[in-house]
Amino acid sequence: MAIVQLTRYSATPNSHRAIATLGTTNSRNFWHIYRDLFIDGFEWAFYVPFTWSTVFNSIVSVFGFGGINSPGQSVNNFVSNCSLGGSSTAGSTGILIGDGVHPTEGWMIQDSFMAYFAVGVHGLYANNCHVRGCIIDFFQQRGVFLQSSANGPSTNWIISDNYMATDSASGATGVWLFNNFSDSSVQHRGTVVSNNQILRYAVPTAGLAFGILQSGSAEENNIITGNRVASTNSACEIRAGTNTVVANNIWKEGAFQTQVLTNYYGNEGPVATSAALLKQSNGIRSFYYNSAAPTSGTFVQGDITWDISPLAGGSPGWVCVAGGTPGTWRAMANVAV
Repeated sequence: MAIVQLTRYSATPNSHRAIATLGTTNSRNFWHIYRDLFIDGFEWAFYVPFTWSTVFNSIVSVFGFGGINSPGQSVNNFVSNCSLGGSSTAGSTGILIGDGVHPTEGWMIQDSFMAYFAVGVHGLYANNCHVRGCIIDFFQQRGVFLQSSANGPSTNWIISDNYMATDSASGATGVWLFNNFSDSSVQHRGTVVSNNQILRYAVPTAGLAFGILQSGSAEENNIITGNRVASTNSACEIRAGTNTVVANNIWKEGAFQTQVLTNYYGNEGPVATSAALLKQSNGIRSFYYNSAAPTSGTFVQGDITWDISPLAGGSPGWVCVAGGTPGTWRAMANVAV
């Protein structure tokens, strides 16, 4: 079945929705199935608040503002084999999950194509979701954006095996983890960003400032592994968060940098000067890179901090001779001049 707007949103913006449901907190939508639809030119192909256990399969949507908008508490929904096309409009979104007020979770988005949106997938106070095997192409600002609100976090996502690319001069971030919810430690189980290809197209105006950006103050236990990233600035940048693992990635263009202690190993590509970089840990002893011996944190005897910018005639780093917080550190013997 085709549902077609007489004048497309891409030509003249409208506020129409091809399919809209009337869910509320006390009257939720259950067990809907949307399949084999062609939708053309609406602001939103789907506006489905408070939707539960619903399937979106083999949907084609073109020349609109957004694909699926699901505000309210929407839980355990499935999107597969869909092709959602936008109109490169500022603020547009392929799939928008959550409204920042109600908790939502359990979205499975897989094997789908999203193109020409400002943001491919946006989770706002949304938890326990998957984005797998998708193509998020020609995004204008962000590929996948996980954002907390004043009411709750966006956490415990799996973002894996996707292809994300921008042709925009303002293409900011492939994957942005931005959880600032202060109480998220009671439930935060960590997000996995794995095996994604994130890049900018080689055209004169294309830019991708960050391939993967973690800047939320409440990010915890995230794993970033196996990604291939090409960006104009930082292939991966960790600005905040705790217990982050960055492993076995390839920085094809742009460098890795961090401002907080990060478990970093097995990666290929340049590393920018970093405030604190945990290079490797074997579970007993840890090796760090920094510009000085640690003054905070807990360490054990035998931990080593290597000077990130050693000089001839100076110490190559420091060794912890007595464990504690921060323990007792002594400089190693100077490097030969």
